[in-house]
Amino acid sequence: MSDVLIVMFGLSILAVLFAGALSVVLFIVDGVLSVARWIQNMKRAMR
Repeated sequence: MSDVLIVMFGLSILAVLFAGALSVVLFIVDGVLSVARWIQNMKRAMR
């Protein structure tokens, strides 16, 4: 029974780490997209 609990604990930790990494990746992608949009607006203003 203890082995099952250890496996469940490990899986839950992996799930939390995966969710955290996913949120970080989404945050980075959102930042990159907003920066790209800002650069496009600056280029449009330069003309």
